[in-house]
Amino acid sequence: MAAGRTGRPTCNIPREQLVYFVNMNFTRRELSTIFGVSERTISTRLEEYGLKKEDRWHDLSGKDILGLTFKNTCNILEVTACQNTSTTDDDIVAVLEEYFRRNPKILSLTAERNKSLLTIKELSPASAADLKILLRLPMNKLRMLRTLLKNAGVNIIPKRRKAYDGGSLEVGAASMKQRAGSADEPEVAFVRVKSLVDHLHRSIQHHHSAPSFSTNGSYKGKLWIKIGGDKGGNTTKLGLQVVNTENCNSPDNTDIFALYEAYDSIENLKVVFGSFTEDFITLQREGFTVNVGESIYPIYVFLFGDYEFLCKVVGHMGASAAYPCLWCYTKLSDLCNNNGPHNPMLWSKETQAFFTNPSWPAKRTVADMQQDLVRNKEDPRRGGDPRANGSNHHSIALDPILPILTHVDHIIPPSLHILLGLVVRYYKYLETYCRSIDHGSLGERNEELFKEWEEASSLTKTAEVDYFRLRDCVREEEEMLKTFKRANSNGNVLARNVRCSLPLCAVSASDISGNVDWIQCVQCGVDEDSGWYHLSCLRLTEQTAASFSVCPMCKGDVNDEESVLTWQKELIAQRKVEMKNSKLTYDKAKSSLDSIYEKVLATRGPVEKRLNEILEKDVGVVKQAYHSQCFVGNHCTIILKEIDKLLVVIEDEGMKQKLGKLFKSLRDIFLFFEARFLSADEVKELCSLCWNFGQWFPIAFPEERIPPKLHFLIAHIPECAMAWGTIGLLGEHGLESVHAIFNAEERVYACIRQKKERLLHIYNQHGQRSMVDKALISVVRRKCVMPHCDGRYKVLDGVRKCQKCGQSCN
Repeated sequence: MAAGRTGRPTCNIPREQLVYFVNMNFTRRELSTIFGVSERTISTRLEEYGLKKEDRWHDLSGKDILGLTFKNTCNILEVTACQNTSTTDDDIVAVLEEYFRRNPKILSLTAERNKSLLTIKELSPASAADLKILLRLPMNKLRMLRTLLKNAGVNIIPKRRKAYDGGSLEVGAASMKQRAGSADEPEVAFVRVKSLVDHLHRSIQHHHSAPSFSTNGSYKGKLWIKIGGDKGGNTTKLGLQVVNTENCNSPDNTDIFALYEAYDSIENLKVVFGSFTEDFITLQREGFTVNVGESIYPIYVFLFGDYEFLCKVVGHMGASAAYPCLWCYTKLSDLCNNNGPHNPMLWSKETQAFFTNPSWPAKRTVADMQQDLVRNKEDPRRGGDPRANGSNHHSIALDPILPILTHVDHIIPPSLHILLGLVVRYYKYLETYCRSIDHGSLGERNEELFKEWEEASSLTKTAEVDYFRLRDCVREEEEMLKTFKRANSNGNVLARNVRCSLPLCAVSASDISGNVDWIQCVQCGVDEDSGWYHLSCLRLTEQTAASFSVCPMCKGDVNDEESVLTWQKELIAQRKVEMKNSKLTYDKAKSSLDSIYEKVLATRGPVEKRLNEILEKDVGVVKQAYHSQCFVGNHCTIILKEIDKLLVVIEDEGMKQKLGKLFKSLRDIFLFFEARFLSADEVKELCSLCWNFGQWFPIAFPEERIPPKLHFLIAHIPECAMAWGTIGLLGEHGLESVHAIFNAEERVYACIRQKKERLLHIYNQHGQRSMVDKALISVVRRKCVMPHCDGRYKVLDGVRKCQKCGQSCN
């Protein structure tokens, strides 16, 4: 084709089409495919037509964007709230309205036909950055809003952005285990502040400017500081909260001061958080104060988090230890045996009042915990292993990461995890009860499957008993082998000066008593003083001793001390082979039982099916797909509220009343877990509910053991309420809700390959959000604040009202 000039003719791409596709967010690569040209040609045409990305929404006057109508005249942007906006858009409109209402220098606010009219005149860089953070828009909507405001002369992301002043940060990497059970220790990135004390000063100064800040009333003129940690997603976090503010459990009020990408093992915690030990001690010293302007505040420091974190921090062995409680010396065996009422306070019918239970275990003190640790380190038994000797020293086995100097009352029971754990546990009890009813009729519905299930259950139980018996024997024999090496063969005598005939005796000299079990060989025991052996030295039990006749000396297995050790090692090796075979048998039986159990679940009976249908359809709770199908906090609250709907599947009136009282008692107790101070009468009522529950539950459910979380609820939640006048204000809710924000930020910055840089960006982004000036904006409430109403606010006729009760949001 002749174009009247040299070279290939230009491709005709109309400007209108380019404008349309650019406004529809098509990329240059996609445009090159549509028009059949190269990306460079598309770039050339965009330059020729003067089209830029920021011009995509230049002319949007009168259009509904993000629930707002924009009108740009004379460099003054008028923002009008639309009437037909969704709930999310209503929140954006409310945030903008409240933000600008508090800054009269920035806008003029008028009302026109029940519409809010905002005219933006000026926006400082600092206020603009705060607005950007508080809106929390997705990136595509944030770009749209930024372009609209920028075209009106207001740049919400100015050249000098307001950066989060996190103080002196330390960004580095250290060798840590990224997951439990892993042998590899790769370099893991971490971010932390260098000085916790300086960081706390900055955080308190920031919160001091909030209108809701107070040290009066129940605070008793002091600042309450919570320090805790938890793992969520890929990161473990350590943060602090200032309790003396409104919504102190909000994630925006949770100041993270250390962060790393690995799981929360004791070793990893020491690597990253161990540097704050001296600062934590400084904060707890008597007389430590914080100066804010002309005010001087003493502080209380609390340690909060889930129970696993609390135990790791103070050096406790955890909830499965011999002494599972951080606050008292309750034994795990007492909790498992369920020996009747479990209550620190008993009710007197004569005086009609509670009195102290004289048999209740004593409370721990900080000094006792420190002494237990010192004694454990000096204990030579079991090779001097502190973990192995922990049961002899009240389960204190490790050096604390953040030591408590004041009192154990400053370690706060994890109220949120107590709620989650108990509701999930007893809902599973309800499920198991319904399943037992169905399994009772399983033989009628499927006789062959019922027989297979019974046989597999019996085989699995037998194999399990054999395996764990052999495992315990191997452990005992390995410990005895160490004793053989340390023993003195001349130190153990029976009455009449009879000695153990084994060349190397394992019984120590201090065990000389009539309680030591002896046995005599039929060959070398020619008289009553010869051929005697300790049962433990020959690895005999009371059952195997009945078939004993010839000792290893007569058999020729043992000649001297060295042969004794060799013989013992051979016995251990043989027992390990037996244990391995028993483990294979147990795993095979358990696998068979699991496969049959899946068939049983597939043929769920009518009772269990009905229970799950009510849970999903009538109650509105769907089990989570993770953590063994557990519930979240809101699910637990709903289940406690709607428990009567779930119990209709049970025909036995006695069991229905027991389960109803169980869940309703928990519901009455958890009502006091709100984030507020309790009155004196409310504290008294909470204590009475917990103690009465501890009196009733072990009797009503004698087959159930007392889990540690139930022990905390009965014994130590009342102590916390009496000591501090609140439960919810000191809870771990804020730290748990931070995980979702960090997980979202991780997805945003996932494209950054440098681990340190990516972690720093995530840390700074949350720092910007937590350090926003709270005086600029109030909380936009979504749920109705009226008692006994669970409705949500929505803009109705130009006014934010509750959709359920119609009450306006003031």
